[in-house]
Amino acid sequence: MQVQTNVTNQLAAGSDVSKTITTSNYTTQNNSGTITITESTIAGNNLSYTINTVANASFYENGTLTGTYSQPMQATIQAYSSTSAYTRVNADSLYFQSGSFNLGNTEQTSLPGGSKIKIEQDKLYLMQSGMQTTTETVQGQTVSSIVQAATTVTLQRQ
Repeated sequence: MQVQTNVTNQLAAGSDVSKTITTSNYTTQNNSGTITITESTIAGNNLSYTINTVANASFYENGTLTGTYSQPMQATIQAYSSTSAYTRVNADSLYFQSGSFNLGNTEQTSLPGGSKIKIEQDKLYLMQSGMQTTTETVQGQTVSSIVQAATTVTLQRQ
């Protein structure tokens, strides 16, 4: 799986604005498990993978870059199983009414969304992107977060 992420966190206190933008770009490794696709579901069985990348952060105060930081990021996603129902929209698109692309044994809710598909010989590519924005007021200060991610899942026919 190829993944690109971009997370923007912003704190506004009066006329001062602090912002952090964190990005990562990686391809999972040690991918294992099986995927079974029917006319209406994609089911993963014993899926697992590892992540070995670097997250890069840029810090801004009132629009001026004040620093950067890079942090290695490693994770092992233990084997899990998951089933996602979908509807075929057209020849190159699927819609997951209850969300898709579970990231392991998490309780994180996946939002409904679409996926472009591409078939090349014995490979199926599922390309999906998404964005989630939240804003809240904490002790009189506005805190906002924008999380963006794009993934390409490559499945090899057995």
